[in-house]
Amino acid sequence: MSAPAWKWFAAAGAAVLLPFAVAWPLGGLEDAGENAAKPITMGQRVKGHRVDVVPRRAGFVAKERLVTLDLDVANVSPMPVDLTTVFLSFDVKVDGRALDPVMDQKENVILRDKSAKSFQPGMPEQVRFTWQLPEGVADARRISVAVHDAIYQPSWSLLGYSSGTSLWYKQGVVATLETGLERA
Repeated sequence: MSAPAWKWFAAAGAAVLLPFAVAWPLGGLEDAGENAAKPITMGQRVKGHRVDVVPRRAGFVAKERLVTLDLDVANVSPMPVDLTTVFLSFDVKVDGRALDPVMDQKENVILRDKSAKSFQPGMPEQVRFTWQLPEGVADARRISVAVHDAIYQPSWSLLGYSSGTSLWYKQGVVATLETGLERA
C-alpha cells in the first residue's frame, strides 16, 4: 500500500520550502549584488550608514617607512563611534601587499584632539591613520583602500526570532580607492 500522490507532493513541497522559511528571517535571501563597490578618488565622499568618509591625502614617509591616510570622517549614526571601529572598516594594500590592521598599525588619531578616541554624532572630524611597513619593505608607491559599511540591525537567534538586541553588522565593500602616495 502506497501513500496517495498528494502526500508525496506535500512532503516534497515542505522539503523545498523549509530552507527558505529558516533563511528568510535570518537575512539569507537579501540580494548579494545590491551594493557593488564603486571606485572613488581623493576628495570624493563615501556615504555610509554609520559614518561618511572623504579621503583627503595619502602619503609615505620614507625615513620611517610610514604610510599615512588623512580622512574627513562624519558620524551619521545616532550613537558615538569608536576610532578603532572606523579604522577596522578599511582594508589597505600598499603596492599590492595587504597591511595587517593589528600588526602594521602605527597610530590612529583625531587631529583636533589626539587624545579623543570616538566620534560624536553629527560632528565631523579630521583623522589620520598610520601604518608601519613590514620589515623588508623599504618603499611604497601606491595605496589601495577598500571601504566597508556597517548597518544597524536586530540580532536574530538561530531559531529565527529576535534576541531583543540590535548590533552593527559589517557589510561588504562599498567603495575602493586606488591612488599614488605623496612622498614626504
